[in-house]
Amino acid sequence: VCIFEGRTYFEGQRETVYSSAGDCVLFECKDHKMQRIPKESCTPLNCPESQQIPLSHSCCKICKGHDFCTEGHNCMEHSVCRNLDDRAVCSCRDGFRALREDNAYCEDIDECAEGRHYCRENTMCVNTPGSFMCICKTGYIRIDDYSCTEHDECITNQHNCDENALCFNTVGGHNCVCKPGYT
Repeated sequence: VCIFEGRTYFEGQRETVYSSAGDCVLFECKDHKMQRIPKESCTPLNCPESQQIPLSHSCCKICKGHDFCTEGHNCMEHSVCRNLDDRAVCSCRDGFRALREDNAYCEDIDECAEGRHYCRENTMCVNTPGSFMCICKTGYIRIDDYSCTEHDECITNQHNCDENALCFNTVGGHNCVCKPGYT
């Protein structure tokens, strides 16, 4: 890590500085020091000057719309490369948070533990990679992705009552009571 003009740079990161004469000077973070890099040769561009963009990590310009992500990046699992006008950056996928400032490494957010979910009563929140799901507690059936209601086993004939018994729904289950005249 290097500190240069009040900013932090990781090993291998580059920064351009312009001299008072307007000349571009390139520096790279090497061995914890910002070191001057010899002038690089620039590739001719196939776009009008109005479409040329200066880079912060090179003295060369590029054409607007350049795909930096195809040139390689340090974005790891759960992080995606996104193109900006002058460079590529890493961005954590939905449901993940950055482990360091450059967003190259991301970890799962446990929405259940942090209370960042929409599971309603009669459900349990289960963390999944990048998201969560709500599962119904025993005796309840799903209404939608976040809600469950009591399952009435008597109405749906999903009970074990004898044909000579009456079914009475209870919270989380049911009771069987013999019809008059049966024991």
